Amino acid sequence: CLQSGDSWQYLFCLRPRPEHNNKNLKLVTNIGKLDIVWRTGLCDRGRLQTSQLQRLPPNTGDIRLSFLQAPSFALINTPIPLTMRFDSGTDILQVEKDS
Repeated sequence: CLQSGDSWQYLFCLRPRPEHNNKNLKLVTNIGKLDIVWRTGLCDRGRLQTSQLQRLPPNTGDIRLSFLQAPSFALINTPIPLTMRFDSGTDILQVEKDS
């Protein structure tokens, strides 16, 4: 039983239902919100709703490009500063050289 100030932590693994398992679903990165509702011993209602849950698409391959910093708005045809991170999924660096 939880006492005042106590907390429990849970880890959930979300999987699509077999009838909804299609190719379009694999491309979705925004998977919705988690809504938790409960009643206390005195029948008071409690509720917790998370912000939008995000996930990386499966099988992103050997490379990933992430935007670390970007302006909140930009003017058309005007250069903007971006800070990006390029991750390689391998430890091997392959360089091709023309002979």
